[in-house]
Amino acid sequence: MFVNIEKSTNKEKNYQILLSNLDYYLVKGDNQITNLSNLSAYLNYFLDDVNWIGFYLYDGEKLTLGPFQGSPACTMIQLGDGVCGVAAKNRETLVVNDVDSFPSHIACDSSSKSELAVPIVKDNKLIATGKDVKR
Repeated sequence: MFVNIEKSTNKEKNYQILLSNLDYYLVKGDNQITNLSNLSAYLNYFLDDVNWIGFYLYDGEKLTLGPFQGSPACTMIQLGDGVCGVAAKNRETLVVNDVDSFPSHIACDSSSKSELAVPIVKDNKLIATGKDVKR
């Protein structure tokens, strides 16, 4: 069941609305692609200062482009390459405020200025990396 959710003009209030309604957009029993597709659209709706948000799926060897909102993106990232690849390899969240200063940054969009990469791990296995790119 989906709910009609109105955004607030207050950023902090939007975060509260986003979190309180998240369960409507992550449905147990739906497949991974369905949930990640809805989640990327939902987050994109609420996060106004983001120009790309989405997921790279881990196939056991590399990260491949999954559901996202934003400009076309790199389709494959090796573990250890770029912000997502480093976060995935180390299995820890990585916040990079200035992507131009990150040694292995992969520049897919010149308007990207910072990135947040969050590895998604289930049962001690890397599943994907979520990525948020700000202008």
